[in-house]
Amino acid sequence: MLRSSLRIPVRKYSSVKFPEAAMKSSSDTPVAHKPSIRQFSSALYHFFLIASTTYIGLHTTWVLLEYTQKENELLQRTVDLENKIQELVDSKKAEIPRRRWFQFWK
Repeated sequence: MLRSSLRIPVRKYSSVKFPEAAMKSSSDTPVAHKPSIRQFSSALYHFFLIASTTYIGLHTTWVLLEYTQKENELLQRTVDLENKIQELVDSKKAEIPRRRWFQFWK
């Protein structure tokens, strides 16, 4: 008794119930009824919900990976440019002899 009350219900994402085939009055061949779109609305809703959630998750992952890659490229470019600037400054300092400002007053 206790065991039956603790059962976990089964998830049902959609419940489409097709009516049983109706019998023609003149013969014994079954006639299938065409299901309406309303019967599939819950299934379509869940499909689009899961699909959009998956898309958003994958797109977010893609953007984060692309951001990390671009950030690494820009950091490397920054280091290269800083090194180039430092080389130019050092070469300019080597070209110009060091002068003191008070030598002009003599």
